[in-house]
Amino acid sequence: MFVWAPGALLTVDTLSLLAEAGHAKLSLSREPMHAFVDLFWRDSGETSEFCDNWHLHMLAAVLEEHAHKRMRDTVINVPPGTGKTLWIQVFWPAFVWALIDPKRCFIFTSYDRDKLHQIARQFLRLIRSPLYQAMFPDVRCERTSPAEAEIRNTKGGVRLAYQMGGAVTGHHGDHIVCDDADKADETSPDQLSKTVENWQMTFSTRLLPGGSRLIIMQRINYDDLAGYMLRLPAKHRYEHVCYPMRYVPNCPWDMGCSLGNLDIRTQAGELLWEERYSEEKVSALEVALGTAQNASAQLQQNPVPEKGNYFEAAWFGTWALPLPRVNDMLVVQSWDLGFKGRTGKGTADSWVHGALWAKVGSEYWLLDEVRVHDNYAGTKKLFLSMQSRPLWKNAAKILLEDKANGPALESEVRDLVKIPIQMINPDTSKVDRARRHSAKAEAGWIKLPPVEEMPTVAEFLAEIVRFPNQKANDRVDTMTQALDYLADGAMVDWREVLENM
Repeated sequence: MFVWAPGALLTVDTLSLLAEAGHAKLSLSREPMHAFVDLFWRDSGETSEFCDNWHLHMLAAVLEEHAHKRMRDTVINVPPGTGKTLWIQVFWPAFVWALIDPKRCFIFTSYDRDKLHQIARQFLRLIRSPLYQAMFPDVRCERTSPAEAEIRNTKGGVRLAYQMGGAVTGHHGDHIVCDDADKADETSPDQLSKTVENWQMTFSTRLLPGGSRLIIMQRINYDDLAGYMLRLPAKHRYEHVCYPMRYVPNCPWDMGCSLGNLDIRTQAGELLWEERYSEEKVSALEVALGTAQNASAQLQQNPVPEKGNYFEAAWFGTWALPLPRVNDMLVVQSWDLGFKGRTGKGTADSWVHGALWAKVGSEYWLLDEVRVHDNYAGTKKLFLSMQSRPLWKNAAKILLEDKANGPALESEVRDLVKIPIQMINPDTSKVDRARRHSAKAEAGWIKLPPVEEMPTVAEFLAEIVRFPNQKANDRVDTMTQALDYLADGAMVDWREVLENM
């Protein structure tokens, strides 16, 4: 029988030999841990077929880096039901004990004590399976009937499980993992604060030298544990692996990690795992979560903060259909152009953002938006295509910032569009412009679209409220640019529009 020798080089060929020796079928996976999961899927007690997806390969790569202690503390944000618990609590420690270091100590925590123990039982089932025992005979439980909260092997390795909020005494870990810190429906400020304190003051102090901490969870609140760790100063901030359910190109709230871009999707709105979560199922989840804010947090990993420096989420209302007649509102396009597109984690100035705003009585309504990364040729094509879109073609004015690619675009399209273009050269800072319109939002005068009309509304709101504490602020730029015009500079134009209708 072929027996694995801990410490030997692990390759796909080696795993294939292991699989052959154990009479198991193995896919041609190139990642060792991914191949390990594929091989031992049924041995963990799972009854369904192994359903693969590209993000699982990426998750395996991240966990391998932590297993080899080549990656620092990390936050992994994924939607619910995408495999995180099985991979990190069951397969990962079994993989490390068998193939890297049987002496490793893992400490797992979660708000859900029952789930911790259920997952521990799955882990035990895996490492006691005939195939695992045949391949890795050196990995044996120290006791015949170990406690689910404390599983030890005969080589000195330990797998511990403590409920979040409990005491961790007498134990230290090479890897300390939080898998869902709080319940999604228990997000009071006091509860979130207690969780952060418990993680920082209790669990994090249990880390052995050279070890790492992982937080893997769906986002539930702007101030949840993941959010707190991702907003720390750069030298203390955790690395970030983020998978929105619907793809967002160069996702602004993804802080990035040392492995580079781990999202292989290319099309905005592309689903994370279409084989398991189809458009129909994702749409049903979005409805079931009740609000656009909940869907943005738990599915998109982009929670909307309640308060920011200049705007609060509660200040922004929602307009309802049907829209007023075109004659009863003044519509403007507001554009902010970047210098160039980007394909990786670059600077934030390459966004192209167009917003359609309207003055309706004393209120200011966002009607629609378009937001992409593209080069100049693509930007020009997009800009021209929007001029024939419903509502967009009824704008009285196109506001175009007199920076970046704005002047070049204006010179090329001025004779191709019927709507007059007004170049905008801001005379104050972004902060000053935001401060100038903060009172309008607080008074309830700024309305956003219902999610059915603009699926990115929660993403828009999050960016506005987070300003200026984020990488990209183009939505704030186009909003204040439109509000400047509609509030103070549009009266003459408004009369001209009425006279010409």
